[in-house]
Formats: sequence, C-alpha cells, structure tokens
Amino acid sequence: MGKNKSNKNLVKDLISPDVLLQLAKRQNKRQLYDKFKNIEYINDTYNGSKKLSIYVKDDDIQDIPKSVTVRLNEETKLRVKTEIVPQTSHLLYKSSFGYVSPIGQNSYGIGLCEKAPDVGSICCLVQHRKFRFLGLLTAGHIFTGNTIKNFCGENYSHPKVYSRGNLIGSLFSQYMSPSSGDIAFVQLNKIHGDLPLKRFYNNIYDVSTMDEGKLQVKISSKKSRLRDALVYKAGINIGMHYGGVKMPLYDVIELRTRTGSTSNVPISMGGDSGGCVYIEGNKGNDALVGMLIGGDYRSCYVLPISKILNIFNVDLP
Repeated sequence: MGKNKSNKNLVKDLISPDVLLQLAKRQNKRQLYDKFKNIEYINDTYNGSKKLSIYVKDDDIQDIPKSVTVRLNEETKLRVKTEIVPQTSHLLYKSSFGYVSPIGQNSYGIGLCEKAPDVGSICCLVQHRKFRFLGLLTAGHIFTGNTIKNFCGENYSHPKVYSRGNLIGSLFSQYMSPSSGDIAFVQLNKIHGDLPLKRFYNNIYDVSTMDEGKLQVKISSKKSRLRDALVYKAGINIGMHYGGVKMPLYDVIELRTRTGSTSNVPISMGGDSGGCVYIEGNKGNDALVGMLIGGDYRSCYVLPISKILNIFNVDLP
C-alpha cells in the first residue's frame, strides 16, 4: 500500500500541472456536464493552482465533486482537486469578455455601433511613428463579436468606431494570435474635447519577475472606478477563452488583489477588457504597464504595453 502511494506521488511529480489539468478536464467533462446542468464552464488553464476550476451559474454547488479521477493507464489513477466558483454569469470569464470599460473614472467606452452601448474600452492615446496620426489602443476581440478572428494587421474596410454614439474614428489594425495577443488600434478622426484620453508622455514600465508580489498598480474600470491590484506573476502563458474556444497567449502579466486574496469578488469584472493598467506616480507622472484583456474571479490578465506599441509601430505622445 505504501509503495503504491509512493509510486503515485512520483508519477504526479513527473507530470506537469498544466498537462494534469488538461487530462482531468478531458476525462471528466462529459460526465460533469451531463450530471450538473448548472456548470457553465470547466477551466483547465494552470495559473499557479493545481485545481480544476468549475464555473457554476448559481449557488447550487453542494453535490459537485471536490476532486476528480485522472487515469494515466490501467494501473495508475490520480485524484485532482476541484475549485468550484459559484454565480459566474457576471464574471469577466468566457461569455462576458465582450463587455469592457473605458479609461478613468467615467462611463465612456468604444464600439462599432452608433446606437448600441459601447462594448470596448479605451486604454490610452498613441501616435503612429510613420504616418503621425493619433489613435487609441483597445482589445482586439471587441471587433470580432468575442470570437477568435485575426485580421493580421490593417483592416482595409476600416469600420467606423463610436464612443457614446459619437463617431470618433475607424479601426486601423487588429491582431488576435498567441504571439501578438488580443489587440486593436483605432485611428482617431479628431480629438474630442469630452473624450477622456489619458496621456502617459512616453512613461512606460516593463514588469519583470522581480516585481512579483511587490508592485502595486491601478486598473481603470467602468463599474468600480479605479481599483488597486498587485502584480502576482509576470511573463506567464495562459489559455484565454473566446466563445468557448481557447487561444494561448504568451508573456502575460497576472494581477490579483493586493493581499493575493482568492475571494469570489473579482478585481476585473464584466466591463473591463481593453482597460488601462498603470503605476500611479507623483504629480500625475504615471507609468503605463499594459492593457487588460480578461480575467476570472481571482485574477485578471494584462498584455505588456511595450509589446503592443512595437507591434502597431506607435508611441505614447
């Protein structure tokens, strides 16, 4: 008995956590979905927790198993713990990615329709290095209906972009891929006096592993105004879900609350994709860190700004 348990522990140590979680989902998802109709999504992405996250539509979680079995072969079986997240319909995970927020403490957003509510967020003002026109950075999935669609650069149809029903410009270029990220560049027709465009005057901060657990940042949010967060991990790879389809994203920053809490109150909510993450400086000398692209009840995920600027060939004016 003791030898068998020792062998299991050895096998478990040899298998990477992300592979173990993927096996746990693959082998158990059909049974879980069939038995528990209130399960909205099962997340097999490894973000530091070796638990299989199960997102539930309501509070009825009593009978959902606290662990599942993973079969490696006919003789070896392992148990993987589950992490059950109730009431996921309002969370910025999966179905809520398309609802995003503007920069600052206001209700401005960005979208493709003149009459529909804004479904995108303004990250910051930028200027094209070659053509010198001004534009805005935001999330790429805002222009794809929350599905994975990569325009691979300039969108030659240049669809019109609105903020609060006012025409402000057009989509110039967009990318959605593991290497580029989930990003879009909107060319402005003109600077509207009432459009809250935050400037960083080329102040950029590149987050590294040295900042993990130490660096405090600000997140802009439509629903909760400005909020505080802590850099939890830097340079990680994650699986982001768009309409139920997972796309890997590389070199991502993970943020959590300052205490690293695993509370069911998320620091990023429906309404935050494309938002701005920055370090608050003295006398308004803020430094831009990156752009918010998504999250779950525990963490939110940010693309580093330096990478986005280089892809679009733009600077902070």
